[in-house]
This record gives sequence, structure tokens and C-alpha cells, in this order.
Amino acid sequence: MRRAFKTIFYIRGNYVNKNGQSSIMIRLCLDRDRLCIGTTGITIDPTLWDKDYQKVKGRTTVALQVNKTLEGIRTELQGIADKLELENTLSLDKVKAAYQHEDVEYNTIGQLFDKYISNVKAKTGTTLSETSYHKYELCRKRFMEMLEAKYHCKDMLLRELNPTVIEDYYIYLTTSVGHCNNTAVKTMKTCVRSSSTESRWACFTTTRILVSSSTWTMLTAATLRKRRLKPSWKSRSI
Repeated sequence: MRRAFKTIFYIRGNYVNKNGQSSIMIRLCLDRDRLCIGTTGITIDPTLWDKDYQKVKGRTTVALQVNKTLEGIRTELQGIADKLELENTLSLDKVKAAYQHEDVEYNTIGQLFDKYISNVKAKTGTTLSETSYHKYELCRKRFMEMLEAKYHCKDMLLRELNPTVIEDYYIYLTTSVGHCNNTAVKTMKTCVRSSSTESRWACFTTTRILVSSSTWTMLTAATLRKRRLKPSWKSRSI
């Protein structure tokens, strides 16, 4: 008999940040068992949350984007649960582990870069040019320089990556490095390729790398489902 699995979104209305916003949380239910697996990474004005429909009220652009992203998360979790049920290994802990990618081989951005660059180097001279190899090396170097300058660290866990970090990278490229907008965006697209090929959850593509006057365009739920990404971003105030 098929087991009853569902995803519930809720906010902790009694916990707000300095901007008066609350995080949207995820709770998994399997038959009579429940498990909270943490935050979606999205914060909203708690007065705009519809607890009955588990979505943001209104038809603003950001509200629609947030609701699409939530639907993408729900679809991904359901897909994980369906796969585990077919394997007869379904449990809330296993769904959580798969969703949060606790079995990912690479835990940091630097490790992911290194693995990809190693693969590029192996192809250099055959399917890839020496120029391509140096392009990825420089991309890694610039990102790590930004981490040291902005965050005072030499590497960063994949789960810590969010649009704020990506935007800081864009700002670093256009200010400290001196790139024009087009060059900065091309460099960031290089990051997308180097991370998405080797990672199941494509750390750099949690947010679409389209920068126009520092405005970020969120991935649609369809794209999230297609790439099976776990979103990790905070919404704008709505």
C-alpha cells in the first residue's frame, strides 16, 4: 500500500529578523510521522503568509516567484519520496538526507572547482584548449580572492552559498577586478558551468546568473524541477 507522504510549508511567526521578516520552514510528513528539515532559505513579511494554502498572498512578481519556488521544492521532495518508496527504503530521514545532499562527495566550493578543473585539464589538448583550462583556473582564483576579501575565509561550504554571495562576487568582479558588466557576467557563467557539471545540485545555479542593474531573476519552478536544485536564497522584502 502506498504510504502517505506530503510536504508542509509554514512560518515561525514569533521569530522575525531585524527587517521584520520570518523564514519559510519545511516539515515532512509520512503516515503519522513528522520531521522538520529546516528553512527554505526564503524570508517574507509574516502578514503576507497564507497558512491555509501554504503560500504568499498577492500577485506581486516576488510573491509569484516565491510560490513557484515553493512548488518546485514540494515537487522535488515528492520525487525523492517516490524514488525511495520504489526502492522500499522510504523514511523521513532518508528524504531529508537526499534533499540536503548530505551524501554529496564535495562539501566546499573550492573542492568542486578543483574537481572540475582537474577534469578540464585532462581534456586539454584533445577536446578542450589550453585557453579554456586557464579560464576556469582564473575563475576559481577570482572567487577565492573574493571570499578572502569579503568573508575572510579561504573556502565556503556549498550549503552556505546564496544569492548574496553571488552578488558580492559580481560586485567584486566589477570593482576590485575592473570587469565591465558583460565580462563579469561571462565569468559568472563560467562558474555555472564548472559547478553544475560535477554537482548534483549545481551550487552556482541556485539563482539564475542574469545581472541587470544588480537585479536577480529567480529560477522558475520548472527549471528547478528540471535541474533538481535546492534553492538557497532570501527573497526581497514583499
